[in-house]
Amino acid sequence: MPKSEALGLRFDNFQKDIERYLSSVGKRSRTPTGMIVFRGYDDALRIVFAQYLQHGALAPLVTHFHKWNWEYSYNTFLFELTDALSAEGNWPQLERLWDGVVAKRRKLYNDLLKLRKQDHATAVPLETLVQARDRLLDALNRVRELSVNHGTANDTSEYSRLIEKVDAERRA
Repeated sequence: MPKSEALGLRFDNFQKDIERYLSSVGKRSRTPTGMIVFRGYDDALRIVFAQYLQHGALAPLVTHFHKWNWEYSYNTFLFELTDALSAEGNWPQLERLWDGVVAKRRKLYNDLLKLRKQDHATAVPLETLVQARDRLLDALNRVRELSVNHGTANDTSEYSRLIEKVDAERRA
């Protein structure tokens, strides 16, 4: 793997560092209309992510991945970052990262539940609502487990309260 210094990585803004990396390896170009295009983004994402982990630059990763759309699935970036933060015992950053996951899943579940209760059952099949609920419960259970290991009793009880609400098919 190339040295981070040679790649021009600054470890302060993950997205900008991906773009810097792509530029440094000649993967940045302009279309005839002047739009900038980066080729090889997925590979760059993995390479720069690994460099950030290696250098312990976890806060910018949390900032970046907190915003991702986690409504339907997780990925290895989330789990590797979670593992790195857990190894540090960094509960504030773990909580921030997973609050992003929970927030996306919570919004989806609440929106679908609201639509179903407004007599739009045909627009939102029960199976869709159940899947959204199960995904939210999965995220809540994961973050509750993290809070048991790294957080406070207050944090854990708040996640338990949300789980109870979702289990009772109420808005979370």
